[in-house]
Amino acid sequence: MTVWVSKVMMKAELIKPMRHDLCSDDEAELREAERKQWVGEPISAEVVPKKIWFMKGSRTSLTLPNVFFAYGIWVVSERVAQVLERFDMGQGALYPTQVFKKDQVTPMPGAYRCLVFGLQKNALRTDSGGNLVSVDEKRDIWRLRFVPKDNDVVVGPEVYEPGDIWMDPRLFQAFFLSDALAKALKAENVHKIFGLTKCKIV
Repeated sequence: MTVWVSKVMMKAELIKPMRHDLCSDDEAELREAERKQWVGEPISAEVVPKKIWFMKGSRTSLTLPNVFFAYGIWVVSERVAQVLERFDMGQGALYPTQVFKKDQVTPMPGAYRCLVFGLQKNALRTDSGGNLVSVDEKRDIWRLRFVPKDNDVVVGPEVYEPGDIWMDPRLFQAFFLSDALAKALKAENVHKIFGLTKCKIV
């Protein structure tokens, strides 16, 4: 079995200058929803935006990548979503959203969905090799190197538990994919943005 880890969450260029239709609501609730998403805890549909737009004064892209971050929520293209929805996401989900230019009226090309993570597997092994960077020594939190390589991440047999896309709460700004899901993304030619590297299973 092969397990893959993605560095897409570490790519600063995917953080877009955007706001959405929930920004004027309870910001504390939004921040809590964002915190949950960074560790793979499910969130309710009520804190998932239905309309996203570029901020005034920002440079509006002509097109958007297959994955990007919009004010607390990860968004994927319909091409990526159609692959993900064929696999076991645990309590994760893909909610349709609309993405607009700064005028909040002119739609951006393409269709998009908000990606909600909803599965954790506590499989990370930092005492069995690997090459990670410590983020918080007291809480035992780690992250990938900026240029990760195969086998930098070592995981245990918990990865065999059900689920094709998940997070480990001890690995910051990263998520895992099953080999079947990785192959499906590659078959649709939408895999490169994810920056996948193989994990070592012990």
